[in-house]
Amino acid sequence: FMQRAACKYMGLRVAGRRPALSSACSLPATLPIHQCRAYQPTKSAKNEWVIWNQLDIKAQADKVKLALFMDELREAASKQSAGAVNGQANNQRTDSFLVEGAGLDTFMVEVTEEHTFHLPPKMTLEAVQDMLEFFKRGGKLHPKYLQQILSQAHELLRRESTVGFLQNVQKGQRVVVVGDLHGSLPDVVKIFDLVGWPDKDTCFIFNGDFVDRGSCGVEVVMVVLGLKLAAPGSVHLNRGNHEDHHINHAYEFYEEVMTKYGDNEDIYLAFAHVFAHLPLAAVIPDQAFVVHG
Repeated sequence: FMQRAACKYMGLRVAGRRPALSSACSLPATLPIHQCRAYQPTKSAKNEWVIWNQLDIKAQADKVKLALFMDELREAASKQSAGAVNGQANNQRTDSFLVEGAGLDTFMVEVTEEHTFHLPPKMTLEAVQDMLEFFKRGGKLHPKYLQQILSQAHELLRRESTVGFLQNVQKGQRVVVVGDLHGSLPDVVKIFDLVGWPDKDTCFIFNGDFVDRGSCGVEVVMVVLGLKLAAPGSVHLNRGNHEDHHINHAYEFYEEVMTKYGDNEDIYLAFAHVFAHLPLAAVIPDQAFVVHG
């Protein structure tokens, strides 16, 4: 942190240089609030942050424009060659994948014996903790477990409202708001080391941007969705701009899924389908409105 790395904590931005994306992500996504308040950025650091932030916004806008243009080209090519709208075909394939037990024979993913991992039919906190340990060892989740988590999360999230009201937050209960994770597994590990896991006394709001920029977007999404399934009353997920398929297709998440799971687009489409059902905001009545900025 003292190396002037850019950080966000519960809506507070601290100016500075953004760490290199190729680094090992040794900085936590959340920091004790007193550390952020104690840091007084210099005028030079403020100027650097403003410049970097504007460049980042422009780069993202350019990527989105390119992604939209490529979508139009793909749709036009699909109409011309097959006489069908690409989006309708994609929805049918995605729905097929999300139906438990469908289409698994199409996935040719090599999972070595030492990386074998099994999830219970119903997600528990202990299963999520074991899954995180598995990811820390470099394990890759088998497609049938991706499908299990995505299918169950899809069913749960589609029943939630666009704005989630955390009605069960009691006086004195701790609410932890987690900012952009961007595919950083070390950040996820650090967060739980710092503040613990969801329980009756601790509620988590994961405020979007789970994927892109980091190399572990799949694993981060599996952990946060697993937590939502294991403790739905103590975990709320917001949708960030990187959960939009135009953005994460233009950034790294699409390529990450294709690389890890054998160039099969159905899995990526299933992620996109689940992301589309994420709430946009969380409200703690009479206290806070939490939304991705």
